[in-house]
Amino acid sequence: MTSKNLIIFNSPFLFEILKEIEENLNFKIKQYNDQKSNQIDFSELKNYLVISDKTNNNKDCKILSTPKKIEKILEQINIWFLSNKFSSQ
Repeated sequence: MTSKNLIIFNSPFLFEILKEIEENLNFKIKQYNDQKSNQIDFSELKNYLVISDKTNNNKDCKILSTPKKIEKILEQINIWFLSNKFSSQ
């Protein structure tokens, strides 16, 4: 099974929260910001999702409106992963 990769873009607080509970999640978490955005190698990642709490230039990025409960954030992330899975088939 392909591992899922969640890329958190320009949202250090969300990254810190999710990193704390990463061992209980079914995806890996990575953090990037504007300075590191050119370091993302999407060819290495098979199943990934990019989220941010702000609009940016990445057309593949999902915007997560905050504040929300962590359960709702995780639910939304899992829905996006599922929709990516079915849209790529």
